[in-house]
Amino acid sequence: MANVIENLVHGDEAVARLAHQFKEHPLIEGMLRSFVQPIQDLEKTLFDLLQDRGIMTAVGAQLDGLGSIVGESRRGRNDEEYRIGILARVAINTSQGTPENAIAVFGLITGASRVHYFRHYTALVDPAGPDSFAFAGGIDGLGFGDLLDISVGGVFVDIYFQDINAMDSSVTIFSDVNFEYTTENAGADAFAFDGGIDGLGFGDVFDLTLGGIFAGLVFRDVNDLYLTMYKVLPGGVRLDFLGWFDDGIAFGFEGDLASLGFGDVLDVTVGGNFAKVVPHTIPFSFLNESERTLGMGDLEDRFVGGLFGTL
Repeated sequence: MANVIENLVHGDEAVARLAHQFKEHPLIEGMLRSFVQPIQDLEKTLFDLLQDRGIMTAVGAQLDGLGSIVGESRRGRNDEEYRIGILARVAINTSQGTPENAIAVFGLITGASRVHYFRHYTALVDPAGPDSFAFAGGIDGLGFGDLLDISVGGVFVDIYFQDINAMDSSVTIFSDVNFEYTTENAGADAFAFDGGIDGLGFGDVFDLTLGGIFAGLVFRDVNDLYLTMYKVLPGGVRLDFLGWFDDGIAFGFEGDLASLGFGDVLDVTVGGNFAKVVPHTIPFSFLNESERTLGMGDLEDRFVGGLFGTL
């Protein structure tokens, strides 16, 4: 559709079209403007319908209506949070389950500019029985062999990876944005102990203007993020973990130009920060009747199933 521009000067244009003998007559101009004003009001209404009902501009009830169309309820979120949720739902509804789809949705929800999608391919272990090698103290397996007696000792285990072009069996996704928590009261008026570079010290019960404010962490519900990403990934591909890293100051081994190396126990300003894995806390449910619960686990797969609650 061609780019439509709103006309804000219908009255001025009408006056400019007056015949010369009627110009500069306030009564005539006023009457003409009164005739044209409904046209101006109608154009504003039409542009409000055009511009304020889109996902990026709608607010309140209009945004609720868009959410109902795509199947995303508000669930107490403010307009900006809900807008991101609707965009993510649109991406889910149109996703083909590709890594590119997962990266796009994860970046949209977290606001990340860099997203890393790590594939974990299924591996076969051969042999992996009681006659395999194990160091001293190992519960299963045999120890070192003997050059003079080939019946002594265990057999080393070999790992055979699937074809890397086959479907991913499981994935881990990282973003360069901390989606786990935010901080509050962490400005120049925050509390800090004596010697702290930034912040104020202890207060005074007799003078409320003294002292700093305790900073706090506000944790986000990462379960929503996990549940959303489950819907983006195709069937048969499991999401192991989500995580985040500090872009530009993350740790990396030598050769990674976008990260920093090892630290120094004598200089805390040296080195990069380790990335953070954020596991889900989705609760267990027998019937798994809700989108926000998971069913039974698997003794051979710790990533399957929900978590038991505590009293």
